[in-house]
This record gives sequence, structure tokens and C-alpha cells, in this order.
Amino acid sequence: DQGLFLTDLLNGLGVNATTLGEHEWDYGASVLTAYLARLQSSPALVANIKLDSSVSPLSSRITPYKVYELASGATIGIFGLASPFTPLD
Repeated sequence: DQGLFLTDLLNGLGVNATTLGEHEWDYGASVLTAYLARLQSSPALVANIKLDSSVSPLSSRITPYKVYELASGATIGIFGLASPFTPLD
């Protein structure tokens, strides 16, 4: 299933955020788009990848950071970084 089973695992764990490593790109942009669409924590957090929205459908599924307000009232920010070896094709 080209790694799409991982979305079931992540959704089942109830993660609030995820980032992209180099292996999420192994099957190309169309599979990665499907992967991100299935994630409940989408968009993925990747601060050091900028995609052209006119070219890549992934651009709407990637954001640099998210800010959360906890039940205690505290506010936290989470960001993600991709490896410099991440293939973007």
C-alpha cells in the first residue's frame, strides 16, 4: 500500500502533528498527497521546505508550524524540519 498503512497507525495513536522525512517521498508526490489527505493531523509540519502552490498540490498540505492551546491554558508551538537529504521530486 506504499506506506499508506502508517496513516492508520498515526491516526489511531491520536497524534496532533507530524513532519515529513526523506522516506515519505519514496513513492512520489501523488502518493504523498494521498498519505497527507488520510492523516487527521494534516497538514504536515515542515518549516524548511517551500513548495510553489501553482505547481505542487502538496503545498496546501504542508505548513511550517502549528500553535496549540493546552487545557491548562498554556500555548505551545510545534515546528517540523526535513532532512537536507529529502528528495523533493
